[in-house]
Amino acid sequence: MLFTLAACTSGETPTAGTATPGTAVIGTSTITNFLPITAPGATSAGDRLLAGILYQPLFSYQHKTPTKYSLDTLRSLAEVTNVSEDGLTYTIALRNRSWSDGIPITTYDIELWWRLILANKENWRGYHQGRIPDTITSLTITDPMTFTVTTDKPYDPNWFVGNELAHVIPLPQHIWDPDNIANTPAGAARLYADLIAAAPDAKNKFLTAVSGPYKLDNLKNGTVTLTAVDKYDGLDKPRIGTIKLQPTPDNDLGTSLTTKKLDVAMLPSATTADQVKKLQDSGFTVAPQYDWGISYLSFNFNNKTSLPLLEQTYIRKSLQRLINQDNLIKNSWFGEARKGCDVLPTAPNASDNPCPPTVAYDLQAAKQELAQHGWQQHGADMVCTESAKCGEGIAPNTKLTFTVVATKNSLAIRELEQLRDEFAQAGITLTINQVPDAVAVMSDCARTARQCEWDLGLATTPLSWVFPTYPSGEHILATNSAANFGGFSNPQADELIAKTYQSATPDSLATYSNFINERQPVLWLPQPPARYIAYPKNLNGVDNDAPLIPQNWSTP
Repeated sequence: MLFTLAACTSGETPTAGTATPGTAVIGTSTITNFLPITAPGATSAGDRLLAGILYQPLFSYQHKTPTKYSLDTLRSLAEVTNVSEDGLTYTIALRNRSWSDGIPITTYDIELWWRLILANKENWRGYHQGRIPDTITSLTITDPMTFTVTTDKPYDPNWFVGNELAHVIPLPQHIWDPDNIANTPAGAARLYADLIAAAPDAKNKFLTAVSGPYKLDNLKNGTVTLTAVDKYDGLDKPRIGTIKLQPTPDNDLGTSLTTKKLDVAMLPSATTADQVKKLQDSGFTVAPQYDWGISYLSFNFNNKTSLPLLEQTYIRKSLQRLINQDNLIKNSWFGEARKGCDVLPTAPNASDNPCPPTVAYDLQAAKQELAQHGWQQHGADMVCTESAKCGEGIAPNTKLTFTVVATKNSLAIRELEQLRDEFAQAGITLTINQVPDAVAVMSDCARTARQCEWDLGLATTPLSWVFPTYPSGEHILATNSAANFGGFSNPQADELIAKTYQSATPDSLATYSNFINERQPVLWLPQPPARYIAYPKNLNGVDNDAPLIPQNWSTP
């Protein structure tokens, strides 16, 4: 997804690297939905950008500074005022905010969202079985500014507020449902169907009132024009009067910037150092943006042939010690990446912290660990010479050879090729198997025990997993979880993972992290930028460590 800012005032011609006041042109993928509620598979990156500008969620989040529930207190529409002693009931108070037509935002706007989602969860893009709305037994209106939510069981409030309530978006009940049709499940189903049908129409009747800083003005030749809301009463009042969302192909970004067609762009993770320098020489600030995520290679514990090797913790730890993250960052990611050392993500503005000794690169330590367990390097091969020390099921003369599966021509192939060379220094053979879709292969093995002839897998690039606000591990390392492609299973790990979100146990994340890191169920890789942001040096208010918030932009 790309973002641009460009404008012309009478008699002036903008130059590359200089923002002109008045209009921000944000390049996006083609926008196909103009409402914040969509069906599964029907939402593009451009749709999500537009929805976030027009309709503010109940809670906004940030990871830069410690706040309760990681809330962005400037932009959130509400606050959690109380959690009951039994951990089941949350009291939430709305702030004094209004829709663009001046009507106050009330709890009835929250109730409309709840009724629509509850009656149509199977046709809602945000639904995953066992998650919201399944985690909520009731939503009760106390008064126009206060409501309560009761959960099906106690959860860690950080997880529930950060991950579950993140989906809640106030909807203008006085516009969308003035006759209270959604008060019954059948009525909510009819209204939801009307919304889904109307969403692709930029002139649909539901767009009359919005809660965000901009409202829809027009759609022309695919470009969406937004204008600042005069009555917007949020603390982040827009400083630029007009926003344009303009579909732009990714491969046109650099040229469009340097030829003055675009002024601000979100560039892909594969952007090279030469491309960055060219833009900087043209007067742009170019900064990496890191997602709230982690990068890793999954061990395939479903591969019965290599399982005797993979289930040896000392082998997994030795492989980690062979990963020279400094070299990978320099040679594979053009010097822009952060070391990956943990199952928990690093804060976006954190400085580069060295990995602990048990994870840091150390070729000799890795070889020594293998030697202590009966392995010797014979020429180019690391061979098991004492099977009693090597581990159960490992026959004499077994060689350490592994196959890694990755998506063909993906960004990380060059990283895996360098990793192959590093493993070879210890006599370990790494074969790279490039397939059309690594996620499909890994998922097929995890679910059906087919296509399991791989030992390591790289699910996606540039990141293996992007977390919601609260980085619990139930999706990636819990037994049989959706993204646990390697089949890692440990009852104690499952118990610790459950504690990270099912109870408010102090230090539950740290305890879970330490346990996982001691067992090394994955190999940590550097975390490359998810994207780069390029913008004129005179454009103020751009946060390099956060999603684009155009209402914060300004020019001198």
